[in-house]
Amino acid sequence: MLRFVLFAIGAFAMTEAVCTNAYSSCTSWAANGFCTNSFYTAAQRTSYCALSCGACTTSSTSCSDLNSNCATWVANGFCTNTAYTSAQVGF
Repeated sequence: MLRFVLFAIGAFAMTEAVCTNAYSSCTSWAANGFCTNSFYTAAQRTSYCALSCGACTTSSTSCSDLNSNCATWVANGFCTNTAYTSAQVGF
């Protein structure tokens, strides 16, 4: 029984995907409407640019900056400026 429980836990852990963008252009694409463009299927949008399109779900509270300039951008109000989209702020 214990082996089955450990196997089930291991199988669940292996199915949890890391939420990322498959392309470096995703932030730009998201800003230009890729995430809401009905030409692409939801599966394509999630597969290509899950992070930028806000398709990530996680129970973890840990996160990290994707760009070395994030601290400077925060200090300059980037994250609270309404001129930026949520996809850009998530970068």
